Amino acid sequence: MIARNGKIWTEREYFDKFLDAMTLDILVNQYFNIRDLRKLTEDNKALKHFHEDVVTDVMTNALVSELAEQLDEDMEDLHEYETELDKPDDNDEDTQRYSPPPSFPPVDLGQWMGKSNLLKPYDK
Repeated sequence: MIARNGKIWTEREYFDKFLDAMTLDILVNQYFNIRDLRKLTEDNKALKHFHEDVVTDVMTNALVSELAEQLDEDMEDLHEYETELDKPDDNDEDTQRYSPPPSFPPVDLGQWMGKSNLLKPYDK
């Protein structure tokens, strides 16, 4: 039995509290050390710049490789479509090829650009 400040504890309770206090001190010290080191790392401009460059390079490479794969697939689909169009169709000579509906007439790009504000000079 241990008596302190008017409270009585068994040795087991006292050592449990002592062990808890030591564990808490260690964890609090680790937390503050990690917080301080994180702050130093975040404030390091050279490391921040390096991190931005690396992340940008990795993401650019990932996007370019994904776009290249999609382009390859689209080119294969287009090639298949063109080879099907080039095949002579002996059975039905009257069958017409696909043409877009008349609701989308061809647009003269020069005339369209003339209507837009892109080529007009800026007036105040």
